[in-house]
Amino acid sequence: MTTEQRQDKRRVILVGFILLLVVLNVVLIYMILQNKNAEIQKKEALLKQQKENYETRLNTVKRLLKQEIARAKQDGEENKLYQDSLSKVLDSVVKSQENLQRVQKFTQAQNQSYKLKIAAYEELLIRKDSLMRDMKATINRQGEQLTELRKKNNEAMEQVGKKNVALKEYEKKFAKAGVLKAENITINSVDRRGKERTGGSYRERRISKLKIRFSLADNKAAKIGQKTIYMLLKDDTGQTLIPPVGSGRFKIDGRETSYTASQSFLFDNSQQNLTFSFQKDNELGKGRFTIELYSEGERIGVGSFAVR
Repeated sequence: MTTEQRQDKRRVILVGFILLLVVLNVVLIYMILQNKNAEIQKKEALLKQQKENYETRLNTVKRLLKQEIARAKQDGEENKLYQDSLSKVLDSVVKSQENLQRVQKFTQAQNQSYKLKIAAYEELLIRKDSLMRDMKATINRQGEQLTELRKKNNEAMEQVGKKNVALKEYEKKFAKAGVLKAENITINSVDRRGKERTGGSYRERRISKLKIRFSLADNKAAKIGQKTIYMLLKDDTGQTLIPPVGSGRFKIDGRETSYTASQSFLFDNSQQNLTFSFQKDNELGKGRFTIELYSEGERIGVGSFAVR
């Protein structure tokens, strides 16, 4: 075999080796792509299954809310605020359900968002049942206690001939004991950039809105249930400031009075923290301003601040 023939043979072997490497690389790339596609399909299938699960859970929450609203309506107007609160939650659930149904390709980000949202709805249902049970138990217990106390009171009043007067006085004191009390009232100013200032004395030009924060004191005599707090912002002349929206009128000692803002909530005697926000539309003017808080016709807290 000549030198030239040996070189040709080596070339053939080298070319064949290179072709073999190319084929092996193509096969390897194909297998990697196949595995990647399989993984993507698996994730998409899991997300689709999760989306169907969320649709089912939203439908269950919607059904339970409708049942609770129907039950609350049977109790009459005394539960109107409670019904309105549930109706707002129901509207949110229906909107979430409609948005989810419109989604064609369910993403991981959407999966996390709906997971948290639905968990919040379900937690609300659980908490609602617990609060309602506690409220009814407390009302029943207080009713039994009040009945027993009235019985004893009647017997005592019959002996001294002052039953009616003493009973009315007792009921008035009992009602006073159940009045809420606002504590730790703070009034901060917020400028146009959202920066909040404390201290109780603020420059007029730096006030875009006011944040009024407070907590409710522990009061085992107060009834658990829906309550409304009215906020009055008064200038140094005693005039209540009335914003374009959000204000209204309520009664104090049988007299109708204007309020600056109101807030309804479910009282559960957990020393809840509440916040009022007042958006300034016009100049407040310099001077000392007062914040008065009312609930169930009684003043429950007072705070003040200065504008310079």
